[in-house]
Amino acid sequence: MTFLFLVPSLRKNDAVGNDLVFQAGVLREQGIEIAIYADTADQSASQNLVNKEQALRILRDPKTQLVYHHCFLWEKAEFFISQAARKAIIRFHNSTPPQFFQPYNYTLSQTARRAQLQTETLMQHENVSGIWAASKFNEKDALAAGAKAENISVIAPYTNLAEFESTSIEQGTADKIPHSKVNVLFVGRLVPNKNHISLLKVLAAYKQLFGNDVVLHIVGKRDSSLGLYVDHIRHLIKVNELEDNVVFWENASFSALHTLYSKCSIFLCMSQHEGFGVPVLEAQAHKLPVIVLERCALTPDDVLGEGQVSFAEESPFLIARAVHEISKSSILRKELTDQGLQNAKRFSPQLLQTQLKTLVAIP
Repeated sequence: MTFLFLVPSLRKNDAVGNDLVFQAGVLREQGIEIAIYADTADQSASQNLVNKEQALRILRDPKTQLVYHHCFLWEKAEFFISQAARKAIIRFHNSTPPQFFQPYNYTLSQTARRAQLQTETLMQHENVSGIWAASKFNEKDALAAGAKAENISVIAPYTNLAEFESTSIEQGTADKIPHSKVNVLFVGRLVPNKNHISLLKVLAAYKQLFGNDVVLHIVGKRDSSLGLYVDHIRHLIKVNELEDNVVFWENASFSALHTLYSKCSIFLCMSQHEGFGVPVLEAQAHKLPVIVLERCALTPDDVLGEGQVSFAEESPFLIARAVHEISKSSILRKELTDQGLQNAKRFSPQLLQTQLKTLVAIP
């Protein structure tokens, strides 16, 4: 038997790419032949890459199982699935809804809308037999898009938490973290659904309530097509006089990221749309207290886990008070980090490997 994995773009240290490479590796170890097709691929990200012609030849073999990692609009997806001799599986990571892009880039909002329509097509496609949803939230979205409940399985994506354990502190990064201050961390690309706007509102509230001893560290790359969003962020920094309280880490290395998780005081996530939320687990695995806006997959009964601080509404002053109280209480920090670490263990590679083998009926 052969598994053919499809994804629009395969990049090293990308959440979707990491998940695909992990799944391929688990199945390869069981003696299953693996092939991977992507329009663009980092050659160091995976072995077994094939070109389009090879992929089509492979998927037309009845012994080939096609798995498509769906995360945004990809024009080729429906064509590949229609050509498969065996009914396909959709690995559903979710896609960002169009309303987040609407104020900043009309073209992106239209593309996001088309991605939603494609999701509905894929969930109801006659040549799709299974949906692997990355979270309970994604399961709900799949059902809303027309998938049949009996076709959906929830299996979390791979997170490279263990790799942090063998990574050293990057001293140059550590030296840039002002240890006399409350260091608040967020990890996420500079895109509207990540809701950096509300992060800045919490920061401004904290500064108003408790003074200037706080720094917000934002780790994430910019999207060149979302210049208006970045302009919005910079405007809020200026009008709230936060220039000395915000640090952008746009090209942080893996070791720099590890250092920030290890040395910061609190992880604050105000994201409004997450199909999973890998950085929250990374923070928990580093014993970093997390504060989260309850949205999508980041709820106590889904990815976030129990015993964590979460808010149902955006309340900048209440959240700022929570940041302050947690940063000042070692007892509260320990309670939160102990619970967070236990939650992160639910997503260990060993458990994911067992779940995946069960899904594909490997004894």
